[in-house]
Formats: sequence, structure tokens, C-alpha cells
Amino acid sequence: MNRSDFINEIFKFFKNSDEELKKSYDLAFSVKQNINWDKLYQIVLKEAETRYLPSPKWFIERFYRCYKQENYNFYENNNTKVIVTLLDGYKYDFELWNCNKSQQEIREGLKSKFSHINDLGGVETAIKDIQFIKIEE
Repeated sequence: MNRSDFINEIFKFFKNSDEELKKSYDLAFSVKQNINWDKLYQIVLKEAETRYLPSPKWFIERFYRCYKQENYNFYENNNTKVIVTLLDGYKYDFELWNCNKSQQEIREGLKSKFSHINDLGGVETAIKDIQFIKIEE
């Protein structure tokens, strides 16, 4: 979904057909940041309290949750549980919220955290497995 599709969908959802108002919203939503419009639409569906069209400010206040950078949405990690299983079978559970790292960066950080230097000077990791599980909202 692009910005224009998003505007059309919210106007349908809020049952508003004012074309001049659509132009104003289009202008207000013209930002430099790359926005995940599908994610923003899902947020609108879940958080709209009335069927009256909110002001552009209401939508803009939710943009931060939908920023993309280099085709990666940093807020996609929300509601994700990371389970780290160590070689001895012990498990650590972490929940991600507003995490600004990719899953690969998270893996690298966890490997670094659960590693140690052996007697020969090499690095050994104590991790057996790392799982990312999406928690249903």
C-alpha cells in the first residue's frame, strides 16, 4: 500500500468523501521518512475510537511506529519473543519492544553476550539455538 492508497482506505473507513480534504491529508502525509502504510492502516483499525475522521496530527503521531529504513521496519520486532537455548539446556526468554536492531544484529549481540575465550585463546559460544517467535496481539 502506498500513501495514496492509505488515504483512500482511511477515507472509506471513516466514510468521508471530501476530495479537497483528501488533498490536505495527502499534503500532511508527505514526509521524507519511508512509512509502512499497511502497518499504519492496521494501527488505525485497532486504535480508532470513533468513526469520525481524525485530524492528520492523530495519524502523524503514529508514524514513528511505522518507519522503515533500508526496507527494514524497526518496529516489526514488537511483540516478538527471543528464546536463547544454551548448550547446557538452560533457556533465556526476551521480549522485544521498540527494538532498533535487525534480527541478525540481535543474533550477533546474543552470541557475543554468551561467548567466552577458551584456554587456547579462541572464542566459544554457549548458544545452542536462537529462536524468534511472533506473539499474537
